[in-house]
Amino acid sequence: PARQHGARRGGLCLTDSSVGGSAGYVGAGAAAPLLDNEAEVNATIDAILEGIKGTDSGASVSADKRKVIDGNIEKLIELSARQSSPLDNPGIFANYTVAYTSPGPTQNGAPAGGRFRGKLGRLLFRTEGLYQAILKPNLAKNLVTFWLFGLIPGSIGLTGTFVKLDKSTVKVVFERPRLTILGQTVSSFPLST
Repeated sequence: PARQHGARRGGLCLTDSSVGGSAGYVGAGAAAPLLDNEAEVNATIDAILEGIKGTDSGASVSADKRKVIDGNIEKLIELSARQSSPLDNPGIFANYTVAYTSPGPTQNGAPAGGRFRGKLGRLLFRTEGLYQAILKPNLAKNLVTFWLFGLIPGSIGLTGTFVKLDKSTVKVVFERPRLTILGQTVSSFPLST
């Protein structure tokens, strides 16, 4: 299977996908152009994948290790800049398992899951999984699944729509988060950005 990557300053999504084609290029297939720097892109992805092992999706990583991982993510962003806008490639519209997140310099809290992925949140809400979906025509969904007190299954999800601002940037406007515990859903939380 091809690897798909979607690097952005708030985190990195890396998944295995059934999309055929070349590893390392988002949704590469017969109709998609190959990157001329594909070997370097793949080597950088491999370095990131090795670096994020055992980090609990970036929640448990030393400052030095985060600096190395984030440096490789910045390198991947630069290497991927040679492609046309990722939204022009239909392969980006998929469901992802989030393998690593890293807060930006001005971000307060975890990029995926917010307070649910902070130190106290991880004690109360043991994370089961982090997921993201990018769907046509302009839908973004984020989901954190967890075990409340390690006993009760639940999830917190965000649904939003996005608009393309430029070649590599989108703005997402999210609805209120939806918390589900024991099949009961509540959405009376503040809006997320």
